[in-house]
Amino acid sequence: MIHSSRVIARIVELLKLSGVSSDANIEELTDHYLTKIENSISQGDSEQKSIRKTFQIIASTNLNSLEQKETRKRKWLISTVIIALVLLLVSQCKKSSDVITPATITASIEIPNGWPINSDIDQIYSGFGLRMSPISKTRKFHKGIDIKASTGTPVISTGNGKVADAGYSHSFGNYILIKHNEQYSTRYAHLSKLEVDNAQSVEKGDIIGLVGNSGISFAPHLHYEVIKNEAVVDPMEVIAP
Repeated sequence: MIHSSRVIARIVELLKLSGVSSDANIEELTDHYLTKIENSISQGDSEQKSIRKTFQIIASTNLNSLEQKETRKRKWLISTVIIALVLLLVSQCKKSSDVITPATITASIEIPNGWPINSDIDQIYSGFGLRMSPISKTRKFHKGIDIKASTGTPVISTGNGKVADAGYSHSFGNYILIKHNEQYSTRYAHLSKLEVDNAQSVEKGDIIGLVGNSGISFAPHLHYEVIKNEAVVDPMEVIAP
């Protein structure tokens, strides 16, 4: 069996020897290499040959630099958010003479909503929340929704904002993070192409990328997240409240 505990344990061992220490990265990479074994078998290789070839790929790949890059990116995002909050606090203090009511604050927050692609609700094949992990055979939290679509389908921004990060990561593939305001951000992942740059301003409905199958992905689709106050929320609550 490809997913036998012996194969999984050996992959995990090789990943740790290659410098991967994060449990999250180990699980994602293990999932990735199990998929490579399955693909190799589907192309005609024997199971043993596919497993051995994948083990050799892991052993010869410098995964430590990848993990360090992801760590630096997370630290940069946290620093950016902290600086933005400090600047916002200073700005509010300078305007202390203005009367701000809770209703005024609520009205000023624009919530990103609507579909990030031209798709129907029945094309969601993985929802928000706990789902079964193919590796550990335990329930794992899914931070967004996966919307099935063909490669090249336009992806649109669900609100006005600015591109906080646009690039590539091992798990998300080509991705875009848009900051809409002090509360809300949205993330679009597994894209085949990016149509925006970092720090670029966008408006609701603008095409920001194209659906793809990059990163850890089994078929073309869009992974879409809504982030409120730095915590993910169910996108369906703002798409179809």
